[in-house]
Amino acid sequence: MPHAAPEAHEALSAHIADVRTLAAVLRPIAFNHYATVSISEAGLTFTTELDRSVQANAYLPASLFNPYLFRPTRAAAAGSARQRSRSPTSSLAAPAPPSPAALAAAERSAASHLGRRAASESDDESEEASPPSLDFEINLSNLLECLNVFGSAPSSTKAASEGAPVEMHEPPPGAGERGGKKRKESEGTTRARVSFDDENKRLVLILEEGGAVTRCELTTMEPSGLTEMPFDADRLVGQAIMRSELLADALLSIDPTARELKIGFDPAHRSSALAARAALEGDGSSVRGSASVRGSGRVAEAGKGAAAAAMAAVGVQMLTLRADGDFGTAEMEFPNERGVMERYVCLTSCSSCYLFKYFSHALRALQTSLKTSIRLDERGLISLQCLMPRGTGATGTGAQGNAAKDHGFIEFAILPLDDPEPDGSQQDV
Repeated sequence: MPHAAPEAHEALSAHIADVRTLAAVLRPIAFNHYATVSISEAGLTFTTELDRSVQANAYLPASLFNPYLFRPTRAAAAGSARQRSRSPTSSLAAPAPPSPAALAAAERSAASHLGRRAASESDDESEEASPPSLDFEINLSNLLECLNVFGSAPSSTKAASEGAPVEMHEPPPGAGERGGKKRKESEGTTRARVSFDDENKRLVLILEEGGAVTRCELTTMEPSGLTEMPFDADRLVGQAIMRSELLADALLSIDPTARELKIGFDPAHRSSALAARAALEGDGSSVRGSASVRGSGRVAEAGKGAAAAAMAAVGVQMLTLRADGDFGTAEMEFPNERGVMERYVCLTSCSSCYLFKYFSHALRALQTSLKTSIRLDERGLISLQCLMPRGTGATGTGAQGNAAKDHGFIEFAILPLDDPEPDGSQQDV
């Protein structure tokens, strides 16, 4: 597809070599039919929300496109002001604890794209200096269908049904290999040009595969407003960075009838699983993986009997998950050790409870992402930041030297449950 110059009425003109990259990042947040879109010089952000309790943001950095051209307009400047007023303190705006280079680059890209500043909204100079953005609402289900017009980026309309979680014990469509399904080399690759018609307020997609060209125009709407769910990085109490597959396996092992999921960080957790492993290894048994993480079978071997016994006795830094279902209790332990954690920060022992169904919405992102950062603040708000593969197909062979910036990025923010009521039930915040 030739790279046509943007027309005068186009605020955005972006080309991507393989639409599967877009679909892979957008599909995990399609638990709501509609998404709020924000366009800036840093890239595209798609945001969906459910029950005013869970919010998902998919970040597509400008480096995923070649070329990427954004021309700010008066409407874009106004949109930037609305974006600041809607969520003045971004979960990615304040500096987070150091993380791997790729994850940190994705966080910086997201923070730059949202254009959220620490300065007061009443500071005119700060408002003028803030990067302009163009905000609107779009039917995300229709967008995914357009991306799949040639059958190269299959989307799950079932999973996109508003409020319908992914089935926990069946891998969702498109899961499997990290970065989505692999296609046969003989199959074609769909390229796309994405533009925004500032006159007609429409998002335009021109898709091309094997000489066939299709044009799709999607009507946009004024953004309806999103719930403010700012993560307070200054009051961080726990963070764990680990391979996404470990957390996905743990969630899949939980009974889908479970209502609540308790997540805890502990700087000195005395693990019964480690004690059991120490006993078995002391008898000469070989225990690999499942002894230290109950319910997950992919954790690497964590040492021999003596070391395990010592850790069990004095306690070890641990991320714990616990859920009660109709068929019993599932409890998972992720120790801070090689093969399990890439980074672990725990300032104090803490835990919070959440509706388990909200984590089922994050399962698709966990199954297709490379690594996940789990963060918890003092109020109990949890943030799951999933680093997506650099790209699939032709997109994965993008500009050299920008590997850390070429990753899509998905973030889930989930509010905790209130304290139990007298009758034993709990309500959302």
